[in-house]
Amino acid sequence: MNDRAAMLKAIELIASQHFHTSTLETRHSDQDDFHTLPVWSIRDALIAAYRAGYDQGEKKGQGFDFITMEGYSVCGYSLTKA
Repeated sequence: MNDRAAMLKAIELIASQHFHTSTLETRHSDQDDFHTLPVWSIRDALIAAYRAGYDQGEKKGQGFDFITMEGYSVCGYSLTKA
């Protein structure tokens, strides 16, 4: 898997955990494509994305599983897929 595919998979995982959405793909439905979100969930998702990228840069090649983000947490939220 290339870096872009890994990044998109991580973003989908963060979005599903913080925004409770099943996909980031356009579904051409207002109900499915637009969500009301509290600012703290947006903040926490941005922090998670930032930290994942930062940590990936620091740990590149050291066995960190960027795809599943196994064992990673930020702001009290585990990013491991349930």
